[in-house]
Amino acid sequence: MKSIVIGFSKPVNRFMPVFSWLVRLYLRKPYSHVYLKFYSDSLDRWIVYESMGSGVRFVGLAMWEKTAKSLKEVTLDISEEDYRKLLTFCVDNSGKPYDYLQNIGIFISNLLNLKKNILKARSYYTNCSEEIAIVLQKLGKTFDKDLDLVTPKDIEETLSN
Repeated sequence: MKSIVIGFSKPVNRFMPVFSWLVRLYLRKPYSHVYLKFYSDSLDRWIVYESMGSGVRFVGLAMWEKTAKSLKEVTLDISEEDYRKLLTFCVDNSGKPYDYLQNIGIFISNLLNLKKNILKARSYYTNCSEEIAIVLQKLGKTFDKDLDLVTPKDIEETLSN
């Protein structure tokens, strides 16, 4: 068995991240971001996989902690085979562009009670929630909405069920 961690965070800089403030206000949660963390035995360090402003990336935990503060983490135990498949997926998707419009579309689509994100026109773009929801879906978790509309709060609720 291997372990992965799904985490919820906010920026360390409390004065500049206006977008984070808006997300936290909308979600009514202390976090605005969701990420995946795993331990690399070969590198002897924790690595964070996330989708953020510069796109989908891997970053060492020490560097990540300079800009983000983890507020909650959930550890999942998975098989060696699922772990390998998961990391393969992450490597294959690293570098995808971040979709700012998708986040605005989540708010508008929820406000209008739509089943699809009206601003998600580019399928190869992603945000943090969609990327981690895909990971969780590959591990057998289900969501009651289109992944383009998933928020960090939806991921927290899915993990608590």
